[in-house]
Amino acid sequence: MIFSKQEGHISKATLDASLFAKLALFFIIQTFFVSAIAGSLFTSLQQLADNPAATIRDILATNLPQQANFFIAFVFVQVGLGLALEIIRLVPYIISVIRSFTGPNLTEKERNTSWLGLSPLSVPATLDLPKLLSDVMLFFMILFVYSVLSPIVSLVMLFAFLSMSIIYTHQYVYVYDPSNDTGGQMWTRAMRYVLFCVVVAQFTIIAVIGIKEGKIVAPLMAPLFIITILFWIYLEQQHFTVAQHLPSHTAALIDDVYDDNNTHTTPSSWKGSYMQEALKVPLLLPSNSDDEKSPSRDDDAEGCGGGVRKDSKISKLSTPRTEDVP
Repeated sequence: MIFSKQEGHISKATLDASLFAKLALFFIIQTFFVSAIAGSLFTSLQQLADNPAATIRDILATNLPQQANFFIAFVFVQVGLGLALEIIRLVPYIISVIRSFTGPNLTEKERNTSWLGLSPLSVPATLDLPKLLSDVMLFFMILFVYSVLSPIVSLVMLFAFLSMSIIYTHQYVYVYDPSNDTGGQMWTRAMRYVLFCVVVAQFTIIAVIGIKEGKIVAPLMAPLFIITILFWIYLEQQHFTVAQHLPSHTAALIDDVYDDNNTHTTPSSWKGSYMQEALKVPLLLPSNSDDEKSPSRDDDAEGCGGGVRKDSKISKLSTPRTEDVP
């Protein structure tokens, strides 16, 4: 987060997208590749310096298939423990307990306000999308690589994705604040990582088949690898560029729609079109601020029934009647 903030992003959406790109790359390298080469790293340093391509091929082909059990256990721990803590909200509960004993707590409004980063459970948090999507990219890497080398991993990843879909759908609808929207800026980065995972998986399969002396099958995989690279280049040129820079004719059409029917296409007209029942009635809490003035005695007296009747009698006596005037 610190390095991403130093890049000078102008919005939280671009900051989250940059943080997601860094976290996903870190998780893939640190968890996936390091665990695969850690056992033979020191013995392969000299070979890596002499012939990097062949050494990387041998490492991917020999070490990765042996790590299938490790990644199965890793996914079960990551999904089981992580989703359990997510659904019971243990960390936010501990923070809310600390908040209840610290900070201003005189009024209901103060008790339901964050203080020094400590928030009660009544304050909705924001879903950490960079961290969540980084874990998803790591799971994609494990799925694509081991779906052929160890097919049992596909069933494990099916369980993981179904569990994450159910839990985070519930949390996003009922727990987290849905106002944070990146505008699709994470989508292009996520697609690049998915394509990178596919390329690594195909390269690993070709290397494994080549080491197993599949002289006929290994060359047949080469066209698929080349087609994947060409498809990635096509997406970069035809889709990702358009997604980052809206074409001028499309922008002109959008402006025409805004001008013709301004009341139905502006974002302000969409505000509140869907809202949960619990959010339709605003929560009104009293304030304990010194700036608010307490009602004076004159205001209290004016609000009483006797004062009003007295004023009305005086007004009747002081107002002459027209029939008495000669």
